[in-house]
Amino acid sequence: MFYENWDNRAVWERHMQSSHLATYQKNTEGLVAVFELFLGEMIN
Repeated sequence: MFYENWDNRAVWERHMQSSHLATYQKNTEGLVAVFELFLGEMIN
């Protein structure tokens, strides 16, 4: 489980396109039973 906080959505979107995440996905293909992404946004 990963829990991360990002300054804004644009920064998160750049992170999601990063090479290290592509490497992670390639190296764990078939090894991760469930991948779920929950996006929460702060309410002021």
